[in-house]
Amino acid sequence: RPLSTAHGAVRADAIAAFVTQDGAVVPKTQILYTWDVDGNRQDTLSGFGRSSVVVSPPFYDKPFALSVTATSRDGALVASNTTILVPHAPSLVIYETSPLGGLHDAHAIQGVFPFNTSEVSFMAYPLHARKYEQSTVAWDLNGEPVELDTGDQRLAIFKKVNSGSGQFSVGVSIQNIDAFLDRVSTGV
Repeated sequence: RPLSTAHGAVRADAIAAFVTQDGAVVPKTQILYTWDVDGNRQDTLSGFGRSSVVVSPPFYDKPFALSVTATSRDGALVASNTTILVPHAPSLVIYETSPLGGLHDAHAIQGVFPFNTSEVSFMAYPLHARKYEQSTVAWDLNGEPVELDTGDQRLAIFKKVNSGSGQFSVGVSIQNIDAFLDRVSTGV
């Protein structure tokens, strides 16, 4: 499953396989599921047959405990479990892409990237961003904004215009007005 996001929802499913002493399987609808988030009972999420929940992190990127207790209607069978969920803040990964080779997604670009050709294309991929489709992507070269004409905001093409060598910094940022916590930037 994908990692949970710091501002998104997490779906959890409890699987209780209760069998009575006479070998009868207890139906899911006859099991009381009691859900807790950080030790606080979630009455609106709990109930008979409510084996699935959708919860959001109580505080942005802080780990939290999600617990469930399953109890048969007569109280003779009880099982419980707790898991710690660690939400992840959004991040960006940059890959090189080429017309013939496509996306070089085996190696993310980090640190220094040798610019040995006359042109290089970078593709930015947001991770753990909730609404990427509604996000704005901005590229910069040495801190100056770069105008894109690629049709895809995630793709930036850089071309050498002069001979010689030098060192340049490339940055990319993604932000979402509707999900203000979906802001992240990185660079090479």
